[in-house]
Amino acid sequence: MEILVLVGRIQAAHGLLNLLPVYPFDGGQATFAVLSRWYGATSAHLGLVRAGQGVALVGFVLALAFATPWALFGAVYVYAAQARSSSVSLPSIESLGCHAPVLPS
Repeated sequence: MEILVLVGRIQAAHGLLNLLPVYPFDGGQATFAVLSRWYGATSAHLGLVRAGQGVALVGFVLALAFATPWALFGAVYVYAAQARSSSVSLPSIESLGCHAPVLPS
């Protein structure tokens, strides 16, 4: 029974982490869809990259403060994903006619 509780806690933590509004997590994809509708894909993308770098920096500091190697790994992963994501050329994607999905009112 204890193992099921542990697995449940790990799954809950993973689910909450996945909701962070940064790439490559699902929260980042959803935030991009909403923001690109208001500000355009390029501005939304750049804003999310900057926010993701900030989240990675906070995670890095917290990981060092609490001496948790897994959190340190996560912060480095998020920062690397932001660096990779910032090199994507979004104006070319917009020129293809790709837009954020239309959300129902």
